[in-house]
Amino acid sequence: FTKQRLRRNDTGLIAFDENIVSVKGTYQFTRFIFARGRIDFDSIASNYKGQFLFGWTPNPGTALYIGYNDDLNRNGFNRFTGQLEPGFRRNGRTFFVKMSYLFRKSFG
Repeated sequence: FTKQRLRRNDTGLIAFDENIVSVKGTYQFTRFIFARGRIDFDSIASNYKGQFLFGWTPNPGTALYIGYNDDLNRNGFNRFTGQLEPGFRRNGRTFFVKMSYLFRKSFG
């Protein structure tokens, strides 16, 4: 949980008051395989962000990661009509795969 508040020096009024709530969990299936999830909520923008990651590291230097990120606004502002739209609106979505392999050279 993160809280940010900005108070104006000239009037003493609060310019904004923001709360960011994060929930994160990790599950270790085996020594080499894990899954992680995280959801964030931003109170000013009514923004939800979800992040999910699957990882496999069979040995040092070799890894496979598969992930998904999602970004949603709730009751977002439509810049074309100038009105708030009820419900959720997707801002962005990302799916990624990262692989790495360590090439070992034998000296001998």
